[in-house]
Amino acid sequence: MDYDDEPPRPRLHLRIIAIAIAIALLLPVLIGTGVVIYRSLTDNRELPALEMERSPIPPFRSVRFRVGDGDDLYCALLAATDQAQQQGMQQRSDLGGYDAMVFAFGADVATAFTNHFVPIDLSIGWFDARGRLVDQTTMDACPDGNDCPTYASKDPFRYAIETPVGGLSALGLAGSGSVVHVGGGCS
Repeated sequence: MDYDDEPPRPRLHLRIIAIAIAIALLLPVLIGTGVVIYRSLTDNRELPALEMERSPIPPFRSVRFRVGDGDDLYCALLAATDQAQQQGMQQRSDLGGYDAMVFAFGADVATAFTNHFVPIDLSIGWFDARGRLVDQTTMDACPDGNDCPTYASKDPFRYAIETPVGGLSALGLAGSGSVVHVGGGCS
């Protein structure tokens, strides 16, 4: 049988047309997605953190916090005991799925902080009893624990919140007028 004598198959032509239309419709979406990804990787903006599963990290408890009048609730490691406050982020390169580490004090204090044995740079914000931002800075990593600088707030504070660098900004806690509400358990 000679296949050259057969008439063209209409179904084959329809499939080719359907594939061409699908490519024409998807191509701009794929190109646009690529451009968005490229821009996000090259413009130095903070990308949203990926949600990580949290598990207990002794000696810390967890505490919920909210930024300003916002509806979003965050979960932090709570350093409220002397042991937890002394340990802080030592030997840790992440927060284990928590959004921050909150140091809570029973009264206003003027305690200095250090990154003694901490392998990453941290952002720290100090907040008064009403949750208002008092001061903030970046603490340089000091993984070997030798000659680590200390960092102090310009005014007394009730809470200190630490995050990896850029985390305070990502949470909305890095500007003048920032307010945090700390309390309650994480769900």
